[in-house]
Amino acid sequence: MLYRAILDVLSEESPLKRRAALDRVGTRLADQFTDWEKATFRERDDTLRWENILSWETTAIRVAGWMNKEAEGWSITDAGRAALATHTDEGLESEATRAYRVRRATASHTSNERHYAAAVTAAMDAVEPGTWTTYGDLAAVASTNAQTIASFVREGLADSAHRVLGKDGRLSPGFYWADENRTDTQREALEAEDVQFDASGNAKAAQHVRAADLREYLENQGVLAAVPKRAWLVRGSIVDGHDLVPSWLQDGFTSLRAARLREVEPGTTRAELKAILEEDYSQSSYAAKAAKLDEFHAFLSRVRLGDVVATTGQGTLHVGTITGPAEYVNAADGLSNLRREVEWSTNSYDTGDLSPELKARLQVQYDVVEMTQQLELLEEMLPSSTPTDETAKPAHRELALPDATDNLATSLNVDQVWLQECVELLRDRPQLIFYGPPGTGKTYIAQALAAYLGGDNVWLVQFHPGYSYEDFFEGYRPMEDGGFKLKPGPLRKVVDAARESPSTPFFLIVDEINRGNLAKIFGELYFLLEYRDQNVDLLYATDD
Repeated sequence: MLYRAILDVLSEESPLKRRAALDRVGTRLADQFTDWEKATFRERDDTLRWENILSWETTAIRVAGWMNKEAEGWSITDAGRAALATHTDEGLESEATRAYRVRRATASHTSNERHYAAAVTAAMDAVEPGTWTTYGDLAAVASTNAQTIASFVREGLADSAHRVLGKDGRLSPGFYWADENRTDTQREALEAEDVQFDASGNAKAAQHVRAADLREYLENQGVLAAVPKRAWLVRGSIVDGHDLVPSWLQDGFTSLRAARLREVEPGTTRAELKAILEEDYSQSSYAAKAAKLDEFHAFLSRVRLGDVVATTGQGTLHVGTITGPAEYVNAADGLSNLRREVEWSTNSYDTGDLSPELKARLQVQYDVVEMTQQLELLEEMLPSSTPTDETAKPAHRELALPDATDNLATSLNVDQVWLQECVELLRDRPQLIFYGPPGTGKTYIAQALAAYLGGDNVWLVQFHPGYSYEDFFEGYRPMEDGGFKLKPGPLRKVVDAARESPSTPFFLIVDEINRGNLAKIFGELYFLLEYRDQNVDLLYATDD
């Protein structure tokens, strides 16, 4: 019904802006919609449920070659007119869906079988004119990092590439069009599609298609398989000045503060919950409402029985298993309205002993944080034997460095005790500086030791007065055919490789470090030399 209606509308007048096209479809089909389809869920600008469905489905219609979606609006093609004349309602939907599935399969194979290609391609198709997403959102649904997504998007130069922005809606400085004849900027193209910008030049948050929206869509479309088991961090140590963790552990539950939220049922859809938040939290900023939406929706609908849950308090990590459905409780203090029963482990873990991977994730500042990528680490902390009163030592994937051998020391003409001390220092703080007069073997020993400890995972760079952040980490570089592209430097390459293999050692050797302008070369990364477990906002990149 929807497929034929939109093609009929566009056959009468093209192009039409998205809003005008949807209004005409609504008028045409007003008598045929069910009460469910008519219901207002205010997903964006008071859109209706059927409007969102149709917006998603126009992706398949476009892939079938029956319509175009451009800055000027939606328009029907000659192939679309022919399909109207020859296909039934069911035939239109069936052929468009088949074309879309073929497109997804082809995209996966033509991208060197990259595991994220199909998910990213499908997700970008879902970002409609008038909306935008970020490299980080795409990375979250494709299980990779934002820098990899940025490279993939720019390589593919998809039709919707200009709708993918940096963190917080920042425009991409190196954006360029696949069509060399286009002279409009990325912002001009987005504004032509009714995307709005704030005073700082960032795209308005109200039009942001977030990772949770993309994931839900991709799971519904069958692009992503629903994860059978997830892990979550739920914060309870500072809730309006109160530490709820002791009561959680004693009474066997976890909770969220939802003092202004009306009573809601578990399994409430994201769209329904968004409409409720628009009313119940009407005085909150859009960013605050968006964060609440993610947290409430995860707690009510995405968290499932059997999922692993973690929380922290008093410098200690606690882990448990979700054993009950979401409940709405009229808590007198308003601090724990949404609850789930939890079987908490009696073991606890000093956060100082956790792996860097877990420490970094625990620092994400939201009340509910998905930790499914750390599921294996958290499951290893759940009790498999008789509980103990002592604080347990966490099990995690260790990055192990072998001890220095006598043979290695002999080959380098150094003392084995000194060489072992170097290994111990690297285990303690993964950085080491050799200093001394020229020609005494500093670089030679560094290379030999790194090769012994890391095998082939060793990079070497040499600093000099002209070396910069753009050379060392990443920066925009000109391309032969014009324009600029964000290209990684040696440190970025090591970081990306290490993130894919957290238990494998990687080494970057900086030769002649004293000859470089360290403030110019490291930039904001200088902070991480001392605080390795923290996050920083990068100068150019689309992620942390």
